[in-house]
Amino acid sequence: MTITASASEGSASADFRITVLTRTLWGIVGVVLIAAALVVVGQAVSRYGRR
Repeated sequence: MTITASASEGSASADFRITVLTRTLWGIVGVVLIAAALVVVGQAVSRYGRR
């Protein structure tokens, strides 16, 4: 991101780089939760079927 400031005497700019680090564990937890939800829905459909 570049930020520029202007005044009557001149202007100045500054570059900023921001890095966001997340733990891989949260991605794995998300995938496991989605897989568990799909298994539960699949079991419900196979047990009860369409009515």
